Amino acid sequence: MEAGPNDSLCVPDEFSTDANFTPVRCTSIFGLDGACTSSCLPQVRDAAVKLPKDVCSGNQLCAPCTDPQTDAPSGACDQGAMACEPPADDGPCADWEPTLDVSAYPSCGARAHCAPVELVAEDQRADPATCPDGQSYCVPDDFLRRGGRYTPPTCSSVGGREGRCLSTAIPKVAADKATLPVASCNPVDEVCVPCYDPRTGMGTGACTKGTCDPGPTEGPRTFEECGWSGDDAYCVPAASA
Repeated sequence: MEAGPNDSLCVPDEFSTDANFTPVRCTSIFGLDGACTSSCLPQVRDAAVKLPKDVCSGNQLCAPCTDPQTDAPSGACDQGAMACEPPADDGPCADWEPTLDVSAYPSCGARAHCAPVELVAEDQRADPATCPDGQSYCVPDDFLRRGGRYTPPTCSSVGGREGRCLSTAIPKVAADKATLPVASCNPVDEVCVPCYDPRTGMGTGACTKGTCDPGPTEGPRTFEECGWSGDDAYCVPAASA
């Protein structure tokens, strides 16, 4: 939208006085590379996640070079000499730091909080429970603090099968909690979910949740069937019975 003859635009002082101004480099949310940008800009002032101050001065906040939700350039680092620098390696497999302050959101579990829909990518909205307000999702803190860029630890699940440590704040995990081992997971709210359902051999999705999870290193191993012909009965470890 172009400004009319009687309109005015809010332009940061540094740009109004120096057309070649280069923003100060800073560290933004989740440890992403960023640029100090004036909070008079709506995209900075009204960001879905409050932007950090870091080394920025005055009314500036550190805006990330890439949009955490889309991985697309935000435009914050396209000013002055910064536009000529090679982009930082902040792609989908970057090791994002757990910097988000989750205490700003309502708790929905031992280590889970209700995250606004803007903080939950569309492909990650199927598993978490909807919070009482109907407008946010109950997201485990390990995922929320990293903007979803988190790969659950590998663990030894039922009968030694490969699995991942997942939070019982996830309804599907909570439903099977009694039959799954804690293994090396956090005993507060995690169990080890196998990569494959040992009854059917079908993938559970546990080993493909992380943005950069390479997936299972072993194929499915199903329980041995037992009982009379036609019965759905299996030989399972005593600990899982």
